[in-house]
Amino acid sequence: ECEPTLHHNVYLAENHPELIIKGIKYAMKATNAKKAYIGIKGKRKKAIEVLREHLKNEKNIQIKEVIDIYPSGEERALIHSIFGEWLAPTQIPIEANCVVLNAETLANITRAVEDRKPVIDKDITIMGKLKKGIGPHVFLQEPIGKSMKDMIEICGGIDGEYGEIIIGGPHTGLPEDIDQSVITKVSGGAVVTMELPEYKGPVGLLVCACAGDEDRLKDIASKMRAEVVAITKCKNVVEVKGTYKCKTPGKCPGQAGAVMYLKSKGAK
Repeated sequence: ECEPTLHHNVYLAENHPELIIKGIKYAMKATNAKKAYIGIKGKRKKAIEVLREHLKNEKNIQIKEVIDIYPSGEERALIHSIFGEWLAPTQIPIEANCVVLNAETLANITRAVEDRKPVIDKDITIMGKLKKGIGPHVFLQEPIGKSMKDMIEICGGIDGEYGEIIIGGPHTGLPEDIDQSVITKVSGGAVVTMELPEYKGPVGLLVCACAGDEDRLKDIASKMRAEVVAITKCKNVVEVKGTYKCKTPGKCPGQAGAVMYLKSKGAK
């Protein structure tokens, strides 16, 4: 859970660690894995303490603390943090003899095995300009199909003027119509943003694989009334099957050359 604002996986670890740990054991049995690692940011002290207490008699499940960067939860970044090796952008975890599962998926494995429950509910985080406070407001097992507007109302409703309702996290989420948006199997949460500042000037867009794509950056610039004068890509971007992948997610290169290029085209 590396997106800023999203908190439901950490909440799950703090309050229902047994669901995660049982899910790990079921997954290990299904894949014949001899060892499991829980990758978690070192700053999540409470969650680490709770998990360690529940793992004190487990020899084959180990906690690995990772640094507080984005996107430390990306599967190749996580494999690098634990094993020290980078997979190529075209590779998937199984090529490193790994299976990567997040906390909510592990809990759902436990529910499927023990209760025969399919994935009909979703854990989400609501955060932002809300009358009951910025949050995070965490909800576990909300029904898929439930209105995001209703979820926001549970948090007191929107507090005054706002910019966007972003579904997902601030880096990779996308704006949606509050009256049309519903919880789906892939909804991470909803963020009610501040009003976007106005900047009637020339801007350059630096597109990377770990955040909003070119269309999303253009959308933000348009809403800020800015003029896009140049676009370039992060030097770590690799195109794989029509989408951008990062060579080393979480280990960002210097961007002096890209910034100088954008400035040469008139970006301020």
